[in-house]
Amino acid sequence: MTSDHEIFQDFTQSLAARDPKTVRAYLSALRGFVQWLADQPGGDPFTPEIITETAVSGYLNYLKE
Repeated sequence: MTSDHEIFQDFTQSLAARDPKTVRAYLSALRGFVQWLADQPGGDPFTPEIITETAVSGYLNYLKE
């Protein structure tokens, strides 16, 4: 996974009207999630298709720990 992954660029462009601090916070959260996914079985290389309800639930549980 690279920090300039296309999904980050597209996401940043979609937030062009937002405050830069908000964009940085959103990107930080997205990068954390993508990195966590990459560490899971089948999560590397990252593709948006691996984002599932189960993956999000697993990440939220991970954050609670």
